[in-house]
Parts: sequence; C-alpha cells; structure tokens
Amino acid sequence: MQASAHEDRTVILSAVAALMDGGNASAVPFSVRNSSQIRLHAGLGKWCIGHALARSIMRNSLFAALLLAGLIAGTGCGTHQNDKPLKTLYGNVDIREVSLGFRVAGRLAAVLKDEGDPVLPNEVVSRLDPEPFQREADQARALVEAASARLQMLEAGPRPQEIAQARAVVSERAVSLANAERIYQRQEELLKNRTVSQQERDDAEASYREAEARHNSAREQLKLLEAGSRAEEIAQGRAELERAKAALAGAQLRIQDAELKAPAAGVVLTRAQEPGAMLPLGAPVLTISLQQPV
Repeated sequence: MQASAHEDRTVILSAVAALMDGGNASAVPFSVRNSSQIRLHAGLGKWCIGHALARSIMRNSLFAALLLAGLIAGTGCGTHQNDKPLKTLYGNVDIREVSLGFRVAGRLAAVLKDEGDPVLPNEVVSRLDPEPFQREADQARALVEAASARLQMLEAGPRPQEIAQARAVVSERAVSLANAERIYQRQEELLKNRTVSQQERDDAEASYREAEARHNSAREQLKLLEAGSRAEEIAQGRAELERAKAALAGAQLRIQDAELKAPAAGVVLTRAQEPGAMLPLGAPVLTISLQQPV
C-alpha cells in the first residue's frame, strides 16, 4: 500500500512540475475532460480528479496548487482503509473558450484539427470550398477593367479620325443644302410666272428645309466631338470605376474569409462540423480553449 501511495505521489508531482514549468500539456501523465470544478479527497490511498477540464490539461497555476495540496494532504478516492471520513477540497479553474466560425457561408472543404490538438496563433484550422468566391472575384476584376477602359476613353475624348469624319459630313451636308436652296429659289421664280405648279414649288421648299436641318445636325455633332467629354461624364466614369474596385475588394476579402484561423494559441475542445457540410454564416466549426486569452 505504501508503494502504491508513493507511485501516486510521483504521478502528481510530475503533473505539478509540468504545469508549473510553462504548462507543457504533453508532459502531464493524464488527461482531463470538461469541468470547471476539481475535487481532491484528503486521506491515504489513491488520488482522483473529478469531471475533466478540457480534453487536455489547462495550464493554470491554481490547478497545479490544488494538485500539490492534494499530494501534501495525501489525496484519495474511494474509502479510507480505516473507514475514516474523507475530506473534500474544492477549487475553480477559469477556462476561456472561443467558438470559431466562418464570416461567409459555403461548403466545408476541410477541417485540419481534431479534438485535443494544439493550435498556434493565426494557424489555419479549417477551409471552405474557394471556387465560388474565386469566380466572384474574377467577375469583379473584369468589371474593374471595363470601367477603367471607359474612364480612359472619356478622359481622352474623341479620336482625331472621328472629328475629321464629322467635318466631312458637315461639308457634304453644306453642298446638299446649297443645291436644295437653288432649286427652291428657281421654283419660287417660276411660280410667279405660272410656269410651275404650286405643288412643285412646295416640294422644292420641303427639300430645302430638310437639307438645312441635316446640315445643322451635322454641325452640332461636330461641335460635340470637338468639345470632348463633359466633366459630369468623366466624374460618373470615375465613380463607376471606384464601385467596381470596391466590389473586387469585397470578393477578395471573401476568399480570405474562406480560411478559418485561430485567434491565439490553445487546444481544440470541440470539433462540431465535418467536410462536405453546407455551413451558414457564423456556424461554429471548432471550439478552442485559449492559453492566454486576447
């Protein structure tokens, strides 16, 4: 019985040493499973730790102190060999947990950690299927390129060839107008002598008015080309480009959000999802116990 008690004390001392020495969980010779309360029974015989703290030992100086107190008192579980009443020592250990979920919805592609695994700060612990987010980013990138090209076109104004073509149209319409005006004037004189009918004179006047309108339209079009783009059009083009860039930035952010990262060092307590699951926004995937809460 003395040898057994000696072995029990050796195990507890190993656990205490591991906890006090920076909290190396791998050096602790037992695992603890999910509770915030520890019970240590004073007396001879075996020791025990009631309901577990976290699937692996929490690095907490209070926990180590309680184990050491149990060792000094001669901890025990079960019945004392002399049937003396057992003493119970209670203590609370503060556990800081965080539930990790994605900021976007999608199909879960991979869960890289299991229960009990340690995690490091900013370590990727899970991923969503990135294909939908990548396609969205590609589409947004194409819209940025289109908006940028339109803005460049507005800022550059019409090409010299377009202006030259508009001038040629004005010249052509001017010749047509002059010809229509001569015919109209001739018909007007002939009508005075009763040489032509009123209808022929009216037809000539209509042709003249039509040629005049076409000429004026060509001149206005030339003025627009020579003036270039309006300031309002350029401002609108710039706004459309900024909106397209914002959409691209949002799509790229969603690609980053398809990777789930640990906020700090800790140990995985719960793995709530498996690959292939369709997750809504914010659905918990892993629960992590933090070593040093941020």
